[in-house]
Amino acid sequence: MRWPAYSLIFVLLGASCATAPTSPSAPALPREEFINQVLDPLAAQIVDEWTEASKAEYAAQHPTAGSGGMMGKYVGKYVFTPNQEAIQKYNAEIDARREPLKQEVLALLIRRAKSVGDQYSVCVEGAERRYGVKENAFVRLADGPGPCEKTAISTKESPENTDR
Repeated sequence: MRWPAYSLIFVLLGASCATAPTSPSAPALPREEFINQVLDPLAAQIVDEWTEASKAEYAAQHPTAGSGGMMGKYVGKYVFTPNQEAIQKYNAEIDARREPLKQEVLALLIRRAKSVGDQYSVCVEGAERRYGVKENAFVRLADGPGPCEKTAISTKESPENTDR
C-alpha cells in the first residue's frame, strides 16, 4: 500500500513543479553595470567622434594657409590669421561643451536602454544594439531588427536629439 502512496506523492510533487509560474529571467548583471560598462563609454565615443568631425568641418571652412608670393602674404595677414583665431576659439568652445554633452547623450542612452530577458538593448545611430553577458562582462550581440531613433548632436546648450 505504501508504494502507490509514494508514487502519488511523487506525481503530485512533479506536477506542482511543472505548473509553478516561471518569472522572466533577469539580466545577469544589474542595469548600473550596463550603464558603467557600455553606455558611459559609448556616450563618450559618440561625443568624441562628433567633436573631431565638427572641428574638422569648421577648419575646412576657414582656411589658414594659401599660396605664397606677394598676394599670399597680403591675404594671409587679413584672412588667414583671423581664421586661425576663429578656429582656436571654436575648438575651445567645442571642448568646453564636451563633458556636458556627454552627460546629455548618456542620459538619452539610459532612457532608451531596455532589459529583455537576460540581455540589454539600446538604440544607437539608428540601430538596436544588443548586449549579453559573458564571464561577468558585456558582449555585443547581433543588432536587433531596428530601425531606431537617431540622435543629433548640436553645439547649442540644449541639443536636438533626433538625427544621429
